Amino acid sequence: RKQNQDLKHQVWSLEAPHAEPKNGWVIQFKDDLTADELRQCCQIYGQQTNRSIVLSQVDADDRADGSHDYRYAMLAADGDIRSLAKAFNSQFAGRGGGSANLVQGTACGRKDDIEAFFGQSSQVP
Repeated sequence: RKQNQDLKHQVWSLEAPHAEPKNGWVIQFKDDLTADELRQCCQIYGQQTNRSIVLSQVDADDRADGSHDYRYAMLAADGDIRSLAKAFNSQFAGRGGGSANLVQGTACGRKDDIEAFFGQSSQVP
């Protein structure tokens, strides 16, 4: 298991410099991550722009509207993101919390809607 985790960290570290930020945020959708792995992945990607969100799909099938349940970790090394997390949770039926710089939780939505949320300058601090 430790070897698998080390391999994931290496992959994320190699991928992170090539991630394209949207409105200053690196947004990544990853499969089958634990809460700890989400946080770690988010921190690795956040080193590139100081702002990242990593989501991991929880359910296996699309709903009729194309939405999924996700676990997420959201990081803003350069500011307080609790108000953004509150808006995100409100829009995507989410729950969660954390510190001023790192929030974790669950949410439900369509991938393109989540990406659009972070692409809107009015939503992002």
